[in-house]
Amino acid sequence: MPDDPAQPPERSALLDVLWAELGPTAPDAAADTRLTATRFFRTRRSRRRAGEAGDYELAPGVIALFELIAVEASDLQQLSPDIKEFLTAPGMADIDRASFPTVFQAYVRAIGRIAAAEAGVARAVMERTPVEDRPRVLADTIKRLLPISSRGFDVVHRVLLLDAVADELAGMDEPDTDPDTMAIAMVDLVGSTEYLKVNTPAELERLVDALFEAGQAATAHRHTHVLKYVGDGLFITGRDVGELAETALDVIDRLERELPLRARGGLAWGPVVQRAGDLFGLPINVAHIATKSAQPGMLLATAEAAARLPAASRGRYRTVELAHPALGATRVATVRRPAAPPATP
Repeated sequence: MPDDPAQPPERSALLDVLWAELGPTAPDAAADTRLTATRFFRTRRSRRRAGEAGDYELAPGVIALFELIAVEASDLQQLSPDIKEFLTAPGMADIDRASFPTVFQAYVRAIGRIAAAEAGVARAVMERTPVEDRPRVLADTIKRLLPISSRGFDVVHRVLLLDAVADELAGMDEPDTDPDTMAIAMVDLVGSTEYLKVNTPAELERLVDALFEAGQAATAHRHTHVLKYVGDGLFITGRDVGELAETALDVIDRLERELPLRARGGLAWGPVVQRAGDLFGLPINVAHIATKSAQPGMLLATAEAAARLPAASRGRYRTVELAHPALGATRVATVRRPAAPPATP
């Protein structure tokens, strides 16, 4: 393998297909291994050639955002009309331009994962395709994936956007509603590392799917939502501490029904910063750390969160040593599950 990526190795037909999607094929469009193919492809995308700067009639801030995802000069020239049409569409004048970087960051975070999943689909297609047919099939696959994924994105985006706006606007006119204060819960699996050491990739896939299904099912009909899935757990958020506690307990119960593992959770409340569709702040860290002090099947709430729970849902307060030197001795309470309704005679 050549050490200098500027020296073109043997030509790759598959790479030609990818480059054709980005624009004119460069004379050095070639690679002899997957590693050098990736290296050349990324170099092709990120290199700005002399004389290609051009005038896109786009604000420097917009150009800078697209440079963050390695859109080079010639590609940005092709995209410029679409970007300008988007920025001047009806209703866009009412949107604060300062919010664009935040939304752009959210799109890159989310669509990056979508693209990674779709790339897995493309690879599976390539693996069962004869070598001589791969360039043609790859080109066809990309052409099919783009419109299909666009339609799918529109459908899911509409559903999730309406839900998110409803949650964001709920209670905004109430005098005691603080948009920067949220309840955060984390739920994770107990003993997952040992479980993964002795189980197959198929079992790992089952675990990942169970986490996703439990999180989505538990939040589907509540004013709570999954903030993010992380490893063998997930973060959930909402404005009502009691409703979020019910959601977290529901997730714990669902996971324990679906998997041969126990689950546990931590619940915190406090000020957060919202950025690019994510939340940042001490409550996220505290919820994660509190999870480690919870017993299997238990949801452990910090004193600040527990004080906002209905009395019937709050166990006695006690002091525990949370597993972080910055927190140390912390007052917590176990969240009680709601009593089952009496059986109908």
